[in-house]
Amino acid sequence: MINIGHNTRTMTIKHLICLCTTLLLLSESCIAVERQYRDLPATEIKQITVQQKQQSVLVRSWQGTKKLGAVILLPASGQSADHPGLISFVRRHINPLGWASISLTPQDAGKQPNFATSVNEVNKAGTKQLSHPNNQAMPRYSEEEQKQVNETQEAFIVETFNQLDAIGEPFPGKRVLITLDDTAGHIIDLLANRKVPQPDILVLINPYRPTEVQNDNLALQLAKLDVPVLDIHSPDANQRALENLSERIAQTAKHRPYHYSHRKVMLNLDTPSAWQDCLDLIEGFAYRVMKKG
Repeated sequence: MINIGHNTRTMTIKHLICLCTTLLLLSESCIAVERQYRDLPATEIKQITVQQKQQSVLVRSWQGTKKLGAVILLPASGQSADHPGLISFVRRHINPLGWASISLTPQDAGKQPNFATSVNEVNKAGTKQLSHPNNQAMPRYSEEEQKQVNETQEAFIVETFNQLDAIGEPFPGKRVLITLDDTAGHIIDLLANRKVPQPDILVLINPYRPTEVQNDNLALQLAKLDVPVLDIHSPDANQRALENLSERIAQTAKHRPYHYSHRKVMLNLDTPSAWQDCLDLIEGFAYRVMKKG
């Protein structure tokens, strides 16, 4: 008879609990994915594991005779791989132009801080007033917290990109990376530090970094990238993207006049015609870059 000691039984129970917890989390993740993309064909949904969690990658094949490569779509933090608006539009409409679309979900930037006044503090009017300037947005995190958030988000992107070769293998050719808002800022930083593979073409839409110092440095990082860049901005962009706009145009156009193009497009949800304008700009820029070789 095999004698199973107390410690062994304890470890076995712990292992079973861990296994059951893991299976439960995976089950919940699958259910969430199923609900989120229940209207999409199952053939479009691929699964990868990033930071021990399942993530959906939405893939649509090229259509027609042209087979140019794949467009990788990376939306703003907190947005899904099929986010309504430009991401969803490009994901579905770029395929007849000869491009497969591979759409990713970046990590959320974290919860918004709650500045609500508690009930016990209501009658203490005039005490402990905010010292933050009233013409600036409230900071979401302290400097150290923001650094940790940035590192976590960028590590998430790096781990995601490390798994894209297998997904993109059926679509040989050029790689166009289209990215928005704060995620675009992360991509510029990661490319500048050679932490992610360089695409053949980079499309930036309203790029910005979360802190003033990082945002001020974005234009210089962008100017040093050795990749053709289409830089699109909309008037309703995040304030930080508007703050670095003139500098990133001046710096990048000066250093790489033949590999940088800037365009202004209205990208509001109530102007869907602009999404087609944006798609036309992307197609035209990619054509010019590929023609030059």
